[in-house]
Amino acid sequence: MMSGVSPSGKKGKSGKKKNGRSRAGSTKIQGQSVGNQFKASLAGLIKSVNATCPNYVRCIKPNHDKQAGLFQAGEVLRQLKYSGMMETIRIRQQGFGNRLYHKDFLERYRILAPGATSAQESVEILSKWLGVGENDWQMGYTKIFMRQFLSDKLERLVNVRRRGSARTIQEAWKLSRESIAAVRVQSAYRRHQCTKEFNYLKFQIISVQAFARSVVATRAYNADRANVTK
Repeated sequence: MMSGVSPSGKKGKSGKKKNGRSRAGSTKIQGQSVGNQFKASLAGLIKSVNATCPNYVRCIKPNHDKQAGLFQAGEVLRQLKYSGMMETIRIRQQGFGNRLYHKDFLERYRILAPGATSAQESVEILSKWLGVGENDWQMGYTKIFMRQFLSDKLERLVNVRRRGSARTIQEAWKLSRESIAAVRVQSAYRRHQCTKEFNYLKFQIISVQAFARSVVATRAYNADRANVTK
């Protein structure tokens, strides 16, 4: 009986060990699957971020009372100072803070260099026109880097050129409207003159026709009267 019990006890021990191993193995597999899920989620997030152009917005509190229309300049300046924004602005002003893709640069400043067919040609034309060199902007493989003062100057020139173009269009439209009005007045005057001449000719023709009919009628009357008298 002891020998019969002993194997069963050993069997029970081995069964427990087997169960313990199976649980550890399942835990290990489960932990790996969670890690893989996290890695896959992180890879998808990085892929989404790389596919977009994120813009980060820093929020500044105008006041601590949460009141509308209340702007505390000292508090706002303190937040900008201690958040590093003033230093960031200074660094961007001293360096090449503005950058545009070649295509965007060509389209944006085409009004200043209409004959340019590429970003490189546009940069050369604008450099000669503005008297600036490589210290003020740099050409990259995909982007053009500009200093802040140069970007501001280009934007002012674009606005001036657009206002001039708008003024030219308005003047042309005004002249066009004036010319259209003049043509209409001339047309109305010519129509009046033609109508006047037509009515005069019509009156003359009717007068001639009436005189001719009166002559014919008089002759016919005289002939009939002569016949009756005979």
